[in-house]
Amino acid sequence: MAVRMGIIASLALSMWLSVTPASAQSTLIVAGYGGSTETIIREKILPAFEKANDVKVTYVAGNLTDTLAKLQAQRGNQEIDVAMIGDGPMSWAARFGLCAPVQGIDRTKFQDVANAFGERPPAWASSPQG
Repeated sequence: MAVRMGIIASLALSMWLSVTPASAQSTLIVAGYGGSTETIIREKILPAFEKANDVKVTYVAGNLTDTLAKLQAQRGNQEIDVAMIGDGPMSWAARFGLCAPVQGIDRTKFQDVANAFGERPPAWASSPQG
C-alpha cells in the first residue's frame, strides 16, 4: 500500500508541476494521508521534489474527510494546491465544484499506474485485505 501511495503522490505532484510553473509559487501545499504514507512522502518524495523544482512543500496530513472538509471551508480562497483523497471523497469534491480541471498535460507521458507492476499484480492486490 505504501508503494502504491508513493506512486500516486509522485503522480499528483508531477501533474501539479506540469500545469503550474514553480516560479509562480514558492510554496506548494499538499494535503494527504497521515501515518506511513506521510512518512514515505516526507522522507522519500518531498526532498527530491523540492530540490528538483525549487519549491517548498508544506504537507498537511489528515484523513480523506478532513481534507474534503478543508477544501469546502476554503471554497473561493483555496490554500490547498494538491489534495490526495480517495475516489468517493474526490467525486464529492468534483460535485461541489472544488476541483479545477487538469489541462495542458500530455497524458501519454504518464505511466499507467494500474499496470505499474507489470502483467502480474502484486500480492497485496489479490489479498482479501488489499
